[in-house]
Order: sequence, then structure tokens, then C-alpha cells
Amino acid sequence: MPDQYDVVIIGGGPAGLACAKILAIKGKSVLLLERKVSIGSKVCAGGITWEGLIKKVPKDLIEREFPSQYICSNWQNVTIQEKNPIIATVNRIKLGQYMAKVASRAGAILETGTHVLKIGVDTVTV
Repeated sequence: MPDQYDVVIIGGGPAGLACAKILAIKGKSVLLLERKVSIGSKVCAGGITWEGLIKKVPKDLIEREFPSQYICSNWQNVTIQEKNPIIATVNRIKLGQYMAKVASRAGAILETGTHVLKIGVDTVTV
């Protein structure tokens, strides 16, 4: 593992993993540091939009799809129905692990269980 990287990404969430993959594909040496021991575990709803990630993840990661959206207020009740899902739910652990594999295959180095203490101009202290 080199002592120097073109890019150091702190955080192994979907955004960090996507950046790591793209930069590695572009030929950059990338180190991604994640505080947690495993990638993916996070408390959140796990909802992704059609225009976001749904079209970009394997179908088996999607748990439920919702082609309808209900908007209710004191003044109106509206239902929006689309051909494609408006939103879908995914298991965050499975999504994180999938995205970590993709980033790693692209050439990014992923280190988990690493707590960043200090960020300098040319250094990251863990």
C-alpha cells in the first residue's frame, strides 16, 4: 500500500464509495477510510429514487418499489402514479457491501475501523 494517494476519502457511505469508484476508474490512487468496522451499517430508511440509484444497482438489492406517491395535507390529497418506481427501498448493509466491492474492484483501497484524528494539507492522521 503506498504512503501517498492522489485522493483520500473519509467516509464509506454511498457518496464516498461512488467517488472512490469513479476516481479509481479514472486512474487515481484512492484510499477510503471508514470509521466503522464494516461498510454499510447505518440507521436510515434506505430509500432511493428512480433518478438516483435505482437504475444503477442490481435488481436483487431492491426490496420494494413504489410507483405511487401520496401527498396529503389539510388542503389536498393527491396521488402521483408513474410507470417507473418513484422510490424503492434497499437494505443499507447490502447496498454498502455491493458498492464497496465495486470500488475495490476499480482499484480503490478501503480501510475500515479507522478513526481519522486530523486532516492536514498533505496528511491524514489516523
